[in-house]
Amino acid sequence: MRSVGRGHKMLSDKALKDIGEAIEGLDYPSESDEPFNIVQPTGAIEGVAGTVEGFFDGLRDSEDWKRFESLKRVLETYLTNLKVVRNGKIRVDVYVVGQDPDGKWAGVHTVSV
Repeated sequence: MRSVGRGHKMLSDKALKDIGEAIEGLDYPSESDEPFNIVQPTGAIEGVAGTVEGFFDGLRDSEDWKRFESLKRVLETYLTNLKVVRNGKIRVDVYVVGQDPDGKWAGVHTVSV
């Protein structure tokens, strides 16, 4: 598990643990089956915004659907204003992010090819 941030912790230890457990060994199904990692961006994430419902609905046919459903629940537990941001054309960075209780952005990142 890799966390991206600028040297200051934003998510609680419990949130980091629970999100980390939800993504451990979970790959996003695409041509490259990329893993997820925790992100805590300190600036804006540029890209095309989408809905969390649309992102997870697109994973319903995955053999890991139950795990994706669990990840969604964990993110909804710790973050509000959840959204999906996609950036790129061929190698697409996918962020599922929301705001923690202090209003700071956090979530998970993967890559779709």
